[in-house]
Amino acid sequence: MHPYLLLHLLDVTDFPDEREPGEYGLDMALIDPRNDSRIPAPEDSTVVLLASYKVLDETVPKDASLRLQLTGKRPDGKDLNILYDLIEPAPEDDNIAFLEPDPALDGLPGVVDSSVFWVDLQPLVLDKTLQAADRLTLSYGNLSDSVTVMASMLAP
Repeated sequence: MHPYLLLHLLDVTDFPDEREPGEYGLDMALIDPRNDSRIPAPEDSTVVLLASYKVLDETVPKDASLRLQLTGKRPDGKDLNILYDLIEPAPEDDNIAFLEPDPALDGLPGVVDSSVFWVDLQPLVLDKTLQAADRLTLSYGNLSDSVTVMASMLAP
């Protein structure tokens, strides 16, 4: 198992999809959550990954998962390459029933899957794993998007 980061789902109605009808994809950005009240990040968080995707369910492999790859070069010349699984936090309520999806609905033509979520990157900033000029690549199935970390994103 890879190390993991927690992803936090957001209400898709708060983040209108700017894609044209029939257009699919995955997008990500690094933002300061203190400048966007829609993202309930901890007060001390200065950088989060904000991401959205819209896919035809039939085009995503059944075993696909959201992954974030961090690559970069350290001052000592060593290459950094860490792959993180993105997972949802465990439910806080003890009275939760998990429903198994109906397998008959898997891969039906025309079913659209979409999501908007954020990931707190502050722990990676604090332990200096995430540094300026590093590259973050988010992937889901055959979709991916990348961003280079700017020094200004890491400033307190």
